[in-house]
Amino acid sequence: MKSQHYWFTPTPADDDTYNPLSAPARTLAGLRANAGLLPRITSGSWGQRPCGPRGLFCGNLSQPANDRPMPTWAWIVAWYALASVATLAAFAWDKLAARGGRRRIPEQTLHVMELLGGWPGAIVAILWLRHKSSKAPFLLVTFAIMGIHLAAIGAWLMK
Repeated sequence: MKSQHYWFTPTPADDDTYNPLSAPARTLAGLRANAGLLPRITSGSWGQRPCGPRGLFCGNLSQPANDRPMPTWAWIVAWYALASVATLAAFAWDKLAARGGRRRIPEQTLHVMELLGGWPGAIVAILWLRHKSSKAPFLLVTFAIMGIHLAAIGAWLMK
């Protein structure tokens, strides 16, 4: 049976002796491959096969389609997401330290985290936790950092 490019690998219908638990398939990878749980890696271009959103993955989930690297925008989004979560956690920790009278995180450290891409997390923390929301100089620097990042993203998108 000629296999198609689907999310699953069709089992051989013409072979009555097909057994997914045969000797070569006893490993976890063999079971997955024989059970058709992993998609096949095939040639072609992005988004032309039914292999997930825009054809990003057509193999096992650790290998992008066609051995192409992850797109630059995806790395940027992932970086901003990780930096934002870390910055939000730092703001929350600083808020708890302020309430408990413990040692605080310096404002300069919070600004460095914003500058490294955590400004969305800082904005969420300012609005949601109401931390540093009444300090005008702090807010001015935070929004300046946000403006710098948005300008850089806009310039990158325009090129």
